Amino acid sequence: MTWLVDFLAASLVRPLSLAAVAWLALRLGRIRHPASQHAVWTAVLIGLLTLPIVSVIAPHWSIPVLPEKQPPAIAAPFAPPVDYEPIAAEAPLVPASMPVAPQFPFRSFLIVCCYVAGLLMMLAYRSIGWVLLRRIVSRSTQSRAPWLRESADVSTPFAVGIMLPCVILPKGWRAWDPGKRRAVLAHEFAHLRRRDALILALARFGKCLFWFHPLAWYLSRKLSNLAELACDAEALEKVSDPGQYSRILLEFAAAVNDSGSRVALPGLAMAASSNISRRIDHVFDLCNRAPRRLARPAIVLALIGAPLVCAAATFSIGSRIALPILSAPQAPVPPDAQLTAPTQTGAASAPNALSPKPKFEVASIRRGCDTPDNLQSSSPGRLTLNCMRVKYLIQRAYDYGDSNDGGFPQLHMWTPIEGGPSWIDSAQNEFQITATAANGASTALMNGPMLQSLLEDRFKLKIHRETRQVPVFALVLGKGGPKFQASKPGDCLPYSPGLKLKSGEYVCDRVRLSMAIAGTKMSFRGASILTLARDLSYRLNRPVIDRTGLSGTFNINLEFEPDDDTPTLHHMPISLGGTNIFTAVQEQLGLKLESTKGQGEFLVIDSVEMPTED
Repeated sequence: MTWLVDFLAASLVRPLSLAAVAWLALRLGRIRHPASQHAVWTAVLIGLLTLPIVSVIAPHWSIPVLPEKQPPAIAAPFAPPVDYEPIAAEAPLVPASMPVAPQFPFRSFLIVCCYVAGLLMMLAYRSIGWVLLRRIVSRSTQSRAPWLRESADVSTPFAVGIMLPCVILPKGWRAWDPGKRRAVLAHEFAHLRRRDALILALARFGKCLFWFHPLAWYLSRKLSNLAELACDAEALEKVSDPGQYSRILLEFAAAVNDSGSRVALPGLAMAASSNISRRIDHVFDLCNRAPRRLARPAIVLALIGAPLVCAAATFSIGSRIALPILSAPQAPVPPDAQLTAPTQTGAASAPNALSPKPKFEVASIRRGCDTPDNLQSSSPGRLTLNCMRVKYLIQRAYDYGDSNDGGFPQLHMWTPIEGGPSWIDSAQNEFQITATAANGASTALMNGPMLQSLLEDRFKLKIHRETRQVPVFALVLGKGGPKFQASKPGDCLPYSPGLKLKSGEYVCDRVRLSMAIAGTKMSFRGASILTLARDLSYRLNRPVIDRTGLSGTFNINLEFEPDDDTPTLHHMPISLGGTNIFTAVQEQLGLKLESTKGQGEFLVIDSVEMPTED
């Protein structure tokens, strides 16, 4: 109980010193940009959360600046003369050996009870908000991109989520005019890039933990408002019309006001009626002048804030005393990379034409879907495919099975399929396949030749390949030549079944794909230009022919914003100003994609039948 009282006492006054320093620094430095102010007050929030803990566990030094205080005089013990024999004192009523019962700390107990009661109430209130938010998210529907959802339960766009952030838009957002969509999405995606939902969650956690402290309430509101203003500044760079943007804010504020008040959801709503006039004033101020901002605020605040927290935690103001008070210091208490895994690539070698294709020992085919979220799973000797249309099965089997570079099946340009009845690509005709193979057959073998045998035996599939003249892209050298480096030994690891990669390791001649909110990064290590051309074929949904004349292996990085030219990747309904794939290839790689004619391959279905289920 004592440590909790000490913790609460340390959280009362010391954080105010950090807030005072932050306010003074912003004033003297004339830092007006909302993004920089948000960074400064975020540092104060971190100090509020960590300072009480450091204050309790760290040693303390008292700075003697108050008037001198003399220690109380201590009387010397009575020493009788040698020849004096003291008279025995009267026996006490209570034996001296009996311990005195300590008094119960009623004051500390009352403080702790009040604090815990307030904490539980705040946590209950926030828990209701989280439950409501989860209900809204679960009832919402996903749009084209995984970080964009729409819901009939919201009246204004807002950003939510810490681990899996997303933007939830009201129903009917697709009917908005392009200017309004651009402004709203630019504002909300700025929240996701800045991780404002995480900072807001920390602020609300601090408000629950320090519900008695005015600074915690002030920081929660201040950071929420500054986050909106900072995202307004980024959205205005896309819209460039403060009048139109202000009308959008007023429209959403009116919608929120008409919907009535509810428990605050743990998200960042684009507009609220409480501070809309101040928001609009800031919108016009941001357009009329460029407010001063901090350069590299994270580094500046880390270098300045950490010493301030330590000083505020370990120093206190005391009085000058005649004798120092020595106290033993308490021992201090000892204190996630790319989220994307490397894409497994490669394909199964084509079987020998003179030998029969291998087959599964046992294969079960049923119509329908059991678990739509788990489409496939593979392990040596076992293959499970769920919710698969026949057209996808054909493409999977013959692209993987007839590819001649070995290894694990990879994503590359899928061969167009022609012919066959309409039901092979119908959502009403999806199948579940569970198959086992002898001798622990590899994933590549099962997805290629064995799946071909299954289609030919159970679906009575007959198919052949044709080659025709089609539009293609030619990958050629740009004016300045290539801008990437040749690979060196040790840059990557050769592929092998069951290969486990550590952080920062790559598989040779394979692509690692990383997708962010408005951008995609393709990374290759020890890859040939043919591998790059093949992966670009898949992204562009058109064959890419290597005409660079470059040989050897290279380390290649390519970043671009997905759009309609890359249909196999999720992309935003509007452009956020990123580089498209054609410009990225030219500027980042020193290569060029030229449209031309070339040979294209097609899979033509001669006949196929509905299988019998088992």
